[in-house]
Amino acid sequence: LKQVEIDGDQLKISGLTKTISIPLTEMTEVRAFSHYKRIPSTIVLRSPSPFGTSIRFFPMKPCAGTLAELRKHISVQRSRS
Repeated sequence: LKQVEIDGDQLKISGLTKTISIPLTEMTEVRAFSHYKRIPSTIVLRSPSPFGTSIRFFPMKPCAGTLAELRKHISVQRSRS
């Protein structure tokens, strides 16, 4: 599982040995089975990253806050398209 955080207009994704940054505009979907527990979730990207097009992560904040923040960025990008 990766760790993710939003840093300005970038999504920082950390694995065991490396950290990458990708534009928030690359996110197309955020999936989770629960919004209230800290459980693994998935971010789907438009194009492949060094970690692939589906990034499984464990939210650092309570899940509902992290997912809402990520989904907000996706919604803003869709409204600009």
